[in-house]
Amino acid sequence: MQQALTELHSGIRRLYGVLTEEPIQGSPAANELHGFTHKQLLGTARSAASVLIETAGEHLTLFVKAIRLPAEPLACCGSVRSLLESCAFASWMSDPSIDRTERVIRVLAYGKEGLSQQLGCARASAESQASISLLEERIRQLNTRASQLRTSTAKGSNLRCRKGQVKMPDATRAVATILDEEATYRILSAVVHGHSWAIQQLGFDAEAAPAGRPAGSSIFPVRMQKTLKVEVVAWLGLTAARALCRPVWYVFNYEGWNTVELQKIFEDSFDRLRAVESIRFWR
Repeated sequence: MQQALTELHSGIRRLYGVLTEEPIQGSPAANELHGFTHKQLLGTARSAASVLIETAGEHLTLFVKAIRLPAEPLACCGSVRSLLESCAFASWMSDPSIDRTERVIRVLAYGKEGLSQQLGCARASAESQASISLLEERIRQLNTRASQLRTSTAKGSNLRCRKGQVKMPDATRAVATILDEEATYRILSAVVHGHSWAIQQLGFDAEAAPAGRPAGSSIFPVRMQKTLKVEVVAWLGLTAARALCRPVWYVFNYEGWNTVELQKIFEDSFDRLRAVESIRFWR
């Protein structure tokens, strides 16, 4: 598994390294740019998706490191959870099936969420009122710009845009609707948030009671041993690989890049992972 995931990541990076920054003529990306007044925002969407894919790749690398001995069975859960978020939002912005107005609305929502997080940090760190007011004004400007583009919810957009407000879906909803990994994301979130039921299920096994110890003689009803579970690693590794492939596939189709070699990289890696055909969505 480690080799398959590493080669998947390195293969994707190798292809990115030889591609032009400009979309191929006749591609969805090139067609959207033609005669559009918001070209810069389309460029921002492309850039944001690329950064998120790069981020997801690093989380995949961390997962591979975490399952090497001496393994870190709980750390690998956090890596895959973060990867799912990055891949979901990269796919959300790079989806080749949406139109350019929808794409611009989405990147504005993404930007607004980023500003909202900055605003929260500014207030928590007691920054000056001038700094806070500047962030609040930028958020108002984003809402105004979005409402000028569209004031009703687009069909299937997973994005609200009404009364001057624009909001991206939360991470759970994005992972559920785009990657179809809601259950996985929820249990990994439970690990990250410190819920013992999830931590024990994914990273611990019960130890056998010492011979001769009377029942009820310990304040701990069951002794637990941290364990790297093979079935958990296999499940998380395949989940991570499938999630990473989604936004990469979307970007290649959106930009009009040659998907033949990319598909070969996917197929080779998923063959090594012994993945069933039904999850190979690119076919």
